[in-house]
Amino acid sequence: MLDPNLLEPHRKGMRRLALKILKREELADEVVQEAFFAIMNSSKPFKGDSALKTYIHRAVYSKSIDVLRREARETVNTILVEGILGSRFDPSFRGRSPEDLLLLSEKVWFLQDALRSLGNVQRKVLRMVLEEGLKPKEISGILGTTPNAIRLSYFKARKKLREKLKEVA
Repeated sequence: MLDPNLLEPHRKGMRRLALKILKREELADEVVQEAFFAIMNSSKPFKGDSALKTYIHRAVYSKSIDVLRREARETVNTILVEGILGSRFDPSFRGRSPEDLLLLSEKVWFLQDALRSLGNVQRKVLRMVLEEGLKPKEISGILGTTPNAIRLSYFKARKKLREKLKEVA
């Protein structure tokens, strides 16, 4: 088990890293806390193969990406549902007729199917642009590719979604 006192000097830098990725202070603090907890209780202890700072950096980065993935599953579906339905999606079923519920469930199913048809990178890029408002240059730094590749992925994702969702409209 790693001594918590060794982690503390790195907290500020790791918070900056998490904040840069997540863009939200409360999530950044939570991720750093989770990463430090995971490091201290890891079944694979720090062996010293790399610098401690690198080891901690990787843990915070991984936890941040996990949070983004978890939120992506929730928010990309909501963004697309709102786009198809033309307004804020209200998941409330009160006061809706069975026909309305059936139509709504079919639209949601089509949206989910359309998202599943995208490649993993296309889904990530779409979420980062639509939800987080990131620019291609920022996304390329996160995904380790070029801004032009990001633009192309975004273009192809939108085109594919438009084609798939024409069936719904």
